[in-house]
Amino acid sequence: MAIPFEIRRIKNPDKSYSLIAVISVTDAVAENNTRESLAKLQKKYQELIKDCNKQIKLIKKNRKNQSNPILHWEFGNLLFNYLQYVEQLGFYFANFAPTLTRDSGFSKRYLNYHLSFRKEFEKNDIAHKLKFWAYQELLDISNRLKRKKCEDKLKNGEIETRTELRKYKKNFKMRA
Repeated sequence: MAIPFEIRRIKNPDKSYSLIAVISVTDAVAENNTRESLAKLQKKYQELIKDCNKQIKLIKKNRKNQSNPILHWEFGNLLFNYLQYVEQLGFYFANFAPTLTRDSGFSKRYLNYHLSFRKEFEKNDIAHKLKFWAYQELLDISNRLKRKKCEDKLKNGEIETRTELRKYKKNFKMRA
């Protein structure tokens, strides 16, 4: 069973802030290597924040980058890889999105879209000609077959704008 942990932000005596990984006393007593593992999780989390900020700077560098789905997928991949690392160490990150929102300034919704994007789409299957907004809209379609059909229409140019895509999605829901 995975041990839940949190990253807490504490105020130091010099008024600066530190991030620390914490678990319950029960879990700490039951496990031998938790102190070492928590230090690793804490360090990796700080690296995650730095890497996310670098990726966002790259995305925001110019208009073309802002809509590039590959750059957004790579941002989601940073989040996904950290959560995989956490899992490999036998932990579960309680409140991941709210914590990362607090420490990075990204909205919870923004983080969740990117993490879902990474989980739902393989990098090799991403169409470079589609913009990230199209993938965000596709993520709102829970039925994978319908999502794939809609994605194909986008890739083939049958749907070209966000308005057209939303109309198509609305019709999907009416037929379901």
